[in-house]
This record gives sequence, structure tokens and C-alpha cells, in this order.
Amino acid sequence: MSVIVYIARYIVLGLSLIFAVAVLGLSARTTDTSILFLGGIAPFEIINLVVAPLTIVALSIILSVGAFRQNAITSMIWVEVTTLSILWATWVVVAVFATRVINFNFPLGCSAYIPFYLQLCSQITAIQGLSWTVFVLLIGYSVILGIMACVATSRGIPVWSKSVKDATFSHPSSNQGVQMPPKPELQANHQHAHLQLPQQANHQQPSLQASALQNNGVGYSVPMPPDGAALAISTPNQTPAYPQV
Repeated sequence: MSVIVYIARYIVLGLSLIFAVAVLGLSARTTDTSILFLGGIAPFEIINLVVAPLTIVALSIILSVGAFRQNAITSMIWVEVTTLSILWATWVVVAVFATRVINFNFPLGCSAYIPFYLQLCSQITAIQGLSWTVFVLLIGYSVILGIMACVATSRGIPVWSKSVKDATFSHPSSNQGVQMPPKPELQANHQHAHLQLPQQANHQQPSLQASALQNNGVGYSVPMPPDGAALAISTPNQTPAYPQV
């Protein structure tokens, strides 16, 4: 996820930088026309000449410093979101002023006027379209980045002081992953399996107690063999004498 956001960051900021340069060039052209033929500079043109250079400088610093220096303050997410929020707020002002100028001075469209006003109307219309585009790009990226950072923070992942490249937004929540104790049934079966083995072994061992083997009143005892030894029974070599009556 962080790789996708990082690529989207370069696309959004790069396009915004290019469009800001285009707006600056168009604003310089309209300002020159206003000075030569109208005798002054309109407030709309002053706003353009302030916002466009400010955006160019800010985005150039964010892109260049972040590319050559790791953990730079300009690449931190909270700095990036704050800076871009200020920029899109200024660009919405530029777009609104451009729309107002077109609706007030050229209500019939650019093609309804003479070539001089046609050129001026086309330039202001281009400024209007580029301004709205920059506004949408910056507000979309900054809002999405801010939401992702808030979600990551709620999961216990501090990302506000990291760059988009180093931040991890899809890390599992630190509040999860608590191991549950084993079920009582499984634990009881496990203990029963351990206790069953010695019981079976005790049942398999023969009870070899000392016993008397009697043969017509004559008996002899068989001693208890040691563990693991074979049971050897010795019989007398001679038949015992029976008592005579």
C-alpha cells in the first residue's frame, strides 16, 4: 500500500508543479496584456502571480529534498499534509476568481468577441481549468493521506513523523493478536493422554509375588526376579522322598 501511495504522490505533485508553471506563464501573459491595453493589473492577476510561484517553490522543495535526503522534515506526513492543505486552499481562490472573471466579462463565450478579447478570454479560461485541476489533485491527495495516517495512528502505528516512502499504513493493529488460552477440553485430553501411559504399563507388568509350589506336600519357593531379568525356575535334581506310612 505504501508503494502505491508513494507513486501516487509523485504523480500528483509532479502534475501540480507542471500546471502551476503553466498558470504562471499564462498569468504573466494576461498581466502584460492588461498593462499595455487596459492600463493596470486586475486583482485576479495579482493572486495568480502570488499563488503560482508559491506552489512552484513549495512543491519543488518537497520533491527534491525528499528524493535526496532521508527523513527530511519536508517529507514528514504532517508537514506534507499541512503544506498541501494551504496550497489547495489558495488554488480554489484562483479558480473561483477565474470563473468569476469569465462569467462577468465574457458571458457569451470566447468565440463571440474580437480576436484581441478572444485571446485574452482563452488565456483566462485555460487558467480556470488548470486551477481547478490543481485544486482537485492537491485536496484529493492530502485528504486521502490524512485519513490513512489517522487510521494508522488509531492502530498504534506512528506515521505522522515519517515520510510516505518509509511509512507503513497496512500494518496489523497492535491491539490485536492476543493469544487465547487453550480450550479446557483439549487441555484435559492432553493431560489424560499423559496419565494413561503409566497406567497401561502398570497393567502390563505381571505380579510376580513369592509363591509356594506344592507337590504332594513338598513345596519350594520361587524368588522375585529383578526388573528386566528372565524368570528362571530351578527344579530339584532328585525327586523328594515321600513319607512312608
